[in-house]
Amino acid sequence: MTAPKHGQNCPSSFSPDYDGLAAFLRRLHPNSTRFAVAADTGLPADTVRNWLERRSGMRLEHFWALVSAYGPQVIAALWPGSAFDWLTAAQVAEAEAAMIADIKRRKGMLADLRAKRAVVPKAQSKWKHAVGPHAHMPKDDGAAR
Repeated sequence: MTAPKHGQNCPSSFSPDYDGLAAFLRRLHPNSTRFAVAADTGLPADTVRNWLERRSGMRLEHFWALVSAYGPQVIAALWPGSAFDWLTAAQVAEAEAAMIADIKRRKGMLADLRAKRAVVPKAQSKWKHAVGPHAHMPKDDGAAR
């Protein structure tokens, strides 16, 4: 296996797409985006607002705070359409891990429900006779004829 040549598998431009980042963050947090991102990353809300409003770019430590909080989707949002094979693999792995965690959570919820059902005693009927549309009618034993 040979190493890729210079520039191979790299985005055509290293200029980040801040509109893509803003759209990504707003999709994650449609309400109070800057405050939610600030809470997730520990960054100042005013710094996040500057990115959302395209007032400024970001510093490297802010980029890493975003990646730490949101994973490889941040890179994909900043450099859409890039040919980073590892990025696609990381996104798939992250989505798979999230799905597996959700399945485990749901299995736990199902087990809890089943445990509750096993504890509840079966309802006992106080009626000993048959139940149905004619249950209220007296039994015809033929003696009245």
